[in-house]
Amino acid sequence: MKRITLILLIFLFSAAAAAQEKMPKVAREFRAMWVATVANLDFPTKRDLSAEQQKAELIKLLDLAVELKMNAIVFQVRSMADAVYLSEIEPSSPFLTGQAGKKLEFDPLKFLLDEAHPRGILVHAWFNPYRATHPSMTTELPENHVSKKHPEWLRSYSNYQMLDPGIKQVEDYLVSIISDVVQRYEVDGIHFDDYFYPYLDADQNDFPDSETFEAYKNSGGKLSKSDWRRKNVDDLIQRVSVEIKRIKPQVMFGISPFGIWKPNESLGIIGTSGFETLYADSRKWLQEGWVDYLTPQLYWSTTKTGQQFPTLLKWWQSENKKKRHLWVGIAPYKVGDEKHPDFSTKEIETQIGMTRTLLADNAGTIHFRALSLAANTDGLRDALRDNIYRGNALIPASPWIDSTLPGQPELQLTKQDNGDILAGWKNTGAKAAFRWILYWKDAQGWRPTILSPNIINANLPAQMNIQKLAIASVDRLGNISEPTIKAVK
Repeated sequence: MKRITLILLIFLFSAAAAAQEKMPKVAREFRAMWVATVANLDFPTKRDLSAEQQKAELIKLLDLAVELKMNAIVFQVRSMADAVYLSEIEPSSPFLTGQAGKKLEFDPLKFLLDEAHPRGILVHAWFNPYRATHPSMTTELPENHVSKKHPEWLRSYSNYQMLDPGIKQVEDYLVSIISDVVQRYEVDGIHFDDYFYPYLDADQNDFPDSETFEAYKNSGGKLSKSDWRRKNVDDLIQRVSVEIKRIKPQVMFGISPFGIWKPNESLGIIGTSGFETLYADSRKWLQEGWVDYLTPQLYWSTTKTGQQFPTLLKWWQSENKKKRHLWVGIAPYKVGDEKHPDFSTKEIETQIGMTRTLLADNAGTIHFRALSLAANTDGLRDALRDNIYRGNALIPASPWIDSTLPGQPELQLTKQDNGDILAGWKNTGAKAAFRWILYWKDAQGWRPTILSPNIINANLPAQMNIQKLAIASVDRLGNISEPTIKAVK
């Protein structure tokens, strides 16, 4: 009996000690910006830049992300059946050099990944699946462009050439492109934007896919044309979702659909229906768990009649039955635009605050777009840096993908002659450290700071009066290791 009592006392004492050493929570929030390559919106800013000038622009964008304490970039790698990377399937983007298919002097996607990851910045590769040409680019397309290889797959609509989503070979082709990128690059996510079937043109013409639909009906298809179109898009989304996870389970899949699934008069939501116009059943993708995150483009203000930001945000959250990430798309590009007087830095701050209140540790926003933030219109860049995003944040965890913790890091402390503490740490286990959390304990208790992966030591001045130090490793999905704790002697 005495031995049992002693063991119990030891257990209780150990549990109490562990409770006293419980580390404080760190901020969790997905913070990203879209970097658009189409029409040279964000990168490269011109089509005649040298490789070194393009690299400098990418570094400048990464510097902006670090300055604003963002943790991800959504980088457009395919805007019109082109490639902002080295591809054997599609020609290089004309937005890079002014000429589609021109041999590239460097690989922009690989360069961005190599520079972003050491800074603790995730990179999601952004694809526009169905658009094949863009009116801003009028140069001749090369023979390996899909419009030359398979003109029978294309449909003309408005000023664009579009791949017909109803053709099974189109789906196969798109899956092969995305699979190629997932296999060859260490991307952290694959991202689709809001373009599926095209937005209606000025004359409200229907998309010219009657022959494709008739072929479907003649083969025994029973769906209405609208349901058939939605199924075509659904089939691509589901297949891409499965294929990504088959190749690399840790790579996320996200989509940023039009912000209104369907109008809802009872909630005061009016406007274009993504369900009926773009044939995008985005609620289904969320509820089926085909996506790891959904980023509805809520490019309206908190006071906009018919499309109020908080109303739409709450609706999307109510439909998130599988608790996937809801990381909202917001519109800093409207700040300072006289056409949008309801947009200001204060409006952006209010919207981010609403996501934090509703979504708590699962909050997140993606800003459209990078150069809109860089411009600092109405002091938005300053406000993000100094107030809205005051400290670094980890991305919210994704337990349905992976909840395995990284290994505990090794920690070494050396007291210097002047009393300063030199701390050094290194990773253990199979998972690489994508971020570190350095905790220190003084008279006020434990405090954390989030560090980039390329920081592996710190000099802590004696005047900080640190009693204990701890280090934890964070993987690319936001899983935090057990901390390694050492007393400062």
